[in-house]
Amino acid sequence: MEKLFNPGNIAVIGASPHKEKLGYQVLGNIINNGYKGKIFPINPTANEILGLETFRTVKDINETIDLAIIVVPANIVPEVLQECVAANISYAVVISAGFSEIGEKGKILQEEIKDVIIKTSPLRLVGPNCLGIISSECNLNATFAAPSLTRGSVSAVFQSGALGVALLDMAESYEFGFSKFISLGNKADLEESEIIEYLGEDKETKIIALYLENIANPKRFFEVARKVSEKKPIIILKGGTTKQGAVAAFSHTAAMVTSEKIDQAIFSQGNLIVAKSIKEMLNLLQIFATEPAVNKKDLAILTNAGGPGILSTDVASKIGLRMPPLSEKTISILKKSLPPVGSISNPLDLAGEALAKDYEIGLRALIGEDSISSILVLLTPQTMTEVEETAKVLAKYKTSNKVIVASFLGDKMVKKGIEILRKEKVPFFEEPEDAVRAIAKVTKYQEKNSHPKSFIEMTASQNCPIPEIDALELLENYNIPIPPSGIATNIDVVMKIAGRIGFPLAVKCISKKFVHKFKAGKVVLDVQSESYLKQSVEKVGYPVLIQRMVNSPFEVIIGAKREEKLGTVVTFGWGGVFTEDIDDISTKIMPLTEYDLEEMIKETKIGRILIKENFDLSSIKNIIIEVCQIMTDFPNIIELDLNPVKMTSGGAICVDARYRSAS
Repeated sequence: MEKLFNPGNIAVIGASPHKEKLGYQVLGNIINNGYKGKIFPINPTANEILGLETFRTVKDINETIDLAIIVVPANIVPEVLQECVAANISYAVVISAGFSEIGEKGKILQEEIKDVIIKTSPLRLVGPNCLGIISSECNLNATFAAPSLTRGSVSAVFQSGALGVALLDMAESYEFGFSKFISLGNKADLEESEIIEYLGEDKETKIIALYLENIANPKRFFEVARKVSEKKPIIILKGGTTKQGAVAAFSHTAAMVTSEKIDQAIFSQGNLIVAKSIKEMLNLLQIFATEPAVNKKDLAILTNAGGPGILSTDVASKIGLRMPPLSEKTISILKKSLPPVGSISNPLDLAGEALAKDYEIGLRALIGEDSISSILVLLTPQTMTEVEETAKVLAKYKTSNKVIVASFLGDKMVKKGIEILRKEKVPFFEEPEDAVRAIAKVTKYQEKNSHPKSFIEMTASQNCPIPEIDALELLENYNIPIPPSGIATNIDVVMKIAGRIGFPLAVKCISKKFVHKFKAGKVVLDVQSESYLKQSVEKVGYPVLIQRMVNSPFEVIIGAKREEKLGTVVTFGWGGVFTEDIDDISTKIMPLTEYDLEEMIKETKIGRILIKENFDLSSIKNIIIEVCQIMTDFPNIIELDLNPVKMTSGGAICVDARYRSAS
């Protein structure tokens, strides 16, 4: 994509001499930002625009054009693109709107572009309906926003032009710039996976920022993001995260694996850092752009007021950051160096009388603590507070091996201090709680990247159509514990099975007709006698499963489902009758790593309860792996539910299961 981001020459098709037109604004941005190559305005009626000679069409230009910026009415875009194809132009950015975003008529026009031009020529297209592109390496700003360029290490890929404008504008106050910016628009051709793959190898890009409303190719995006995030952080803000469950799902797993859950799995396993707003994205970007990489969750807080320190500590505790105590050596040094007020611990409270020199003593001591990886410096403007001098102290130590961020609380009294922090590229946060959350997300990314990435290998041992057998019979062929049981079609066989496995029993209808068998009255538990057994069988009907009763208050669900355009997803969570109502599940995408197994258990409430209750989780992991193996062995199984899986002192035991095959 070098010709897209570093084009030799550019044609602006639809360049206009009228200031109110986009064609004028885009051309003006390209010229005013000092683009290094030649610029060819295309306008059939004007002789010159902004001092440049114009051409009627790109066919009239006798030089090689790498990139065309198109700002013409939507209905003539196909014709213009045909001319670009004839002129052997490599890339086109279609800023023009009026395509799929406006409805059926626009969709037809967009399909015409895709079918006639993109699929039959080497021309690659960005857009339509986009903001344009920026590449600071060659001083290119081919957008109708952000008239000035600040060069930096961030590259942004945004589907929304409006949010892209907001990002570029807000970034100015954060004092960091961009290497590249691209607005994807409707993604008729080039989509996020290809751009991210390119940016992953781009030496000018150190951090990638994404805003997406949909993922064009989930499988490829997952694979590319997982690979690129090992080298560079990817911060994503996702729009359109609504819950859309299956209307009439065959299994609990299918009902609970929503598009939102799949997005979460892609982001989690891909180690993408999820932002909830543009502001949070900028907060995260400033840490990644200026601070050293640390993979430990150990935070220290330096403050001149107790309240903000307590609030920050509360947030840190809730989201999993550690607040290690200070060493005896550090405490001794601080007692000798600081006034006898405040609190020498973590948070380190200097009290309201703290001067800039006290902040420097405290900061230097915390930097020297091996147990601390990140430092949050809080300041409230009190009568003795030296705001500007304290800001200069933070700037002085910004080259340390610790993450150092600041939150100066107030408005007019701290304004000049904040300006110093911004200018010196010390990450600043308006709210201390936002600083803590940002530190947590940054350190989680680094910590996760330090874990081995090897996948749990799955080799198809059968890879054949599944035999028409009950799900529990299928599980018996794998290393999945199930209670002693048997299937009966008459009362004589029922009594034989009961005699063999003994009471108490569970009696279940095994018809595939019922997803919620218990709610449908097709399950009877804790059957203690032969007479009650006969009544129970009569109630649930044949064919019937007679099973040794397993008592445990802890039930989980383990499932799998094939997702079109992505592959097989695996789930773990709170099981039992009300599993869908509780909706406590974690979803992961095959292939899995050992870290994925650990994470999917810890992500759920039931998983954290099992950890607290000291259950051996290895049996759960083994069952998840065996479920992955079943899905590998039998490609025509499209859904598989193990629910409930009972947690006992001896490990996990699956007491019910069901599957659905493609046939």
